[in-house]
This record gives sequence, C-alpha cells and structure tokens, in this order.
Amino acid sequence: MEKKVDVVIVSARYSAEDGRVSLVQAYQRLGPIWSDILLFDRDQLVGLMKARKQVVTGHPREIPGDFRITAKVRLRRGKLMVDKRAGDGEALGVPLF
Repeated sequence: MEKKVDVVIVSARYSAEDGRVSLVQAYQRLGPIWSDILLFDRDQLVGLMKARKQVVTGHPREIPGDFRITAKVRLRRGKLMVDKRAGDGEALGVPLF
C-alpha cells in the first residue's frame, strides 16, 4: 500500500433492509500501536474515510499488530466497496459477526 494502514476491518454486519454495512469490527492504529478490537458503525467508518484514513479489510495473524491485508475499502457514490468486489450492494468480503 502506498500509505500506512489506519483501520483494518475483520468482520461486518449488514442491514437487513438495504444490505448496506451497518457495523464493523476493526483494529485501529493508535500511533505506533494497534487498538484492541473496536466497533464502528457506518457513520463512524465513513467519517474516518472522509478524514483520509486508509481503511482496509484483513485478518489478524498470530503476532499482535500484524495483519494479512486482503483489500482496500473505498467509498464510491455513498457505498462502501472493496476493489475485488463489484455489484449493486456492499460486500466487504469479511466474515459476518
């Protein structure tokens, strides 16, 4: 990645009405360290992205603070999307929780 990663999404919940992301579990960079797992609702996640934070999907590895990054998350026309997925709905390609 060209910029350091600020947030790593590891799982998501989707709204039953419209299929949009409603809540995610993620780790956030806090200076040189990573937070414990946090919950971000859709508005918080969009706010982070509008603040130019680098948001990706991934999986934690055995060493704390080490992640296997799977895709970059983008905000396009009000929808959260990852590069590898296309379509009408939002699909981040992470497990549900």
